[in-house]
Amino acid sequence: NEITEETLEEGASNKKIVKLSVNGVIADTGESNLFSREQYNHQNFLTQLKKIQEDKAVKGVLLEVNSPGGGIYESAEIAKEMAKIKKLDIPIYTAFKNTAASGGYYISAGSDKIFA
Repeated sequence: NEITEETLEEGASNKKIVKLSVNGVIADTGESNLFSREQYNHQNFLTQLKKIQEDKAVKGVLLEVNSPGGGIYESAEIAKEMAKIKKLDIPIYTAFKNTAASGGYYISAGSDKIFA
């Protein structure tokens, strides 16, 4: 899967806020469908989290969650990678959309702030 970068607002290129979205059931289905960009892809999401850890320009993360939950293993993997981001002193802010149940809350619990 390719990870794209989009500038939502011009600013200093050495300071980024990354917007991530979890939309759908948190599960590693192994599917990578180019045409289903709106659905959650676990491996792609983990890759994004690891890239954030490597990018010194990232100064904050906005996580949008719209999920009924999903697999405990997959949710734990995300929570572990989010904790690594927190250890780098990168603040994480989470916004709940329609649903943020079970695993959706679990992956958000380590955030600096949660907006529901």
